[in-house]
Amino acid sequence: MELFCIDESGSINNHLKTDKSYFVIALVRVINKEKLQRCYKHFVSENIGRLKELDQAVYKNEKLVKAGNKMFLNGRFHELKGAQFDPNMKRSFLNKFSLPGVFELFFIQLENDALSDNFCNNTARGFNYVLKLNFEFLIKQGFIPSDCDFVLNIDERNEKTDAKNLLEEYLNIELNTGGITSGHFSVHYFDSSNNKIIQIADVFSNLFFSNLKTRNYERELRQLKQKGIIKNIFRFPLSKKGVDI
Repeated sequence: MELFCIDESGSINNHLKTDKSYFVIALVRVINKEKLQRCYKHFVSENIGRLKELDQAVYKNEKLVKAGNKMFLNGRFHELKGAQFDPNMKRSFLNKFSLPGVFELFFIQLENDALSDNFCNNTARGFNYVLKLNFEFLIKQGFIPSDCDFVLNIDERNEKTDAKNLLEEYLNIELNTGGITSGHFSVHYFDSSNNKIIQIADVFSNLFFSNLKTRNYERELRQLKQKGIIKNIFRFPLSKKGVDI
């Protein structure tokens, strides 16, 4: 069985008023679940005070620029959220989770300004489509085996009800019945606060998303690639090669 935990950053929208806009999906392929969860526990305990500070609301000129209370609930730690991290905490996270042989990372990168209106009109369908394309590529290129079952754990807050009902069937029709894999896809949705590895995927998706806009984490991401943790970046539309890390 292959277990993938999945989360996303950004939005699928080709009409955002920015110079460059992206949508990122991070897939954590779990190799040693126990060790990965233990690393999560150590990271939280080592940084609990600073995480609480970072979870405060931020105002600029009396305008809210960052909401608070995303990682803590009633003063108690609830879950990790990459959007609440500052650059130093993101680098601490990257250093802590530099664990070859424990997990692998796969990213999907969409360039919003290259997407069609038709693609963006149904974001749930677009999400499912690029996820299917990504798994088809990974199987064909030998990144993941073609003869095992796949279990996908996804943050339920990122998916609309219709997409939840369709994704498992869609992947099995396209990839199993279509002859790409002999394995079966099972899709499960979680409140991310109840799934530590989805939270890890959340932080990595936000990190990669931030790096696309700022290039602040090039060195650290390149080190993860050199260590064999980052395995592939799947870019869509397919004609877009992007900038390698």
